[in-house]
Amino acid sequence: MRLLVTGLTATLCLAQAQAGDLPVERLFDAPDLQGASLRQMRFSPDGKLVSYLKARDDAPTVFDLWAYDIAGDAHRLLVDSRAISPEEGRLSAEEEARRERQRIAALRGIVDYQWSPDSGSLLVPLAGDLYHYDFGRPAGQAVRRLTATAAFETDAKFSPRGRYVSFVRDQDLYAIEVATGTERRLTTGGGGTVSHGVAEFIAQEEMDRDTGY
Repeated sequence: MRLLVTGLTATLCLAQAQAGDLPVERLFDAPDLQGASLRQMRFSPDGKLVSYLKARDDAPTVFDLWAYDIAGDAHRLLVDSRAISPEEGRLSAEEEARRERQRIAALRGIVDYQWSPDSGSLLVPLAGDLYHYDFGRPAGQAVRRLTATAAFETDAKFSPRGRYVSFVRDQDLYAIEVATGTERRLTTGGGGTVSHGVAEFIAQEEMDRDTGY
């Protein structure tokens, strides 16, 4: 396999060299010369799917959520980031800091996601809000918006049994019931130098811990 990849790479480089010089601008332009890159490949808890983030052909730093069906040997797009949020807007200070610590500050679109414990759904943060993908619903109706606020929801995760989603908003910790959309504020007093549920700089940078709860 390694010999095959090496051979293909050499062939492509030779073809490019014969076609003329490669401008510096083209190295960083879309589409990626190596093809769309993949990130965060994960098995679903039941082992039936492999989910991953794939860069868009027309925007190499913008990622969408895909899944590979192992039994059916088929790939499919689950969540199109541009279809849900064409304009992401500016990141919050907390989210920007988290992405810098994770070395993904230059990426946009869907940069993180989480499986529910029962493999029935996915939690997708995008453009400051949270979305829920339900595998039990038709593809065109599978995505449901959980939050819609001017504030930025960050560090979102499922509860151990998947009934709730927790997150940090405006330096306080919240939880939302997935089935009903009922939201509950868990902490108060966040603001200024007080950040509930947010890992401090040293914990993120030196201890590789990007969550504070």
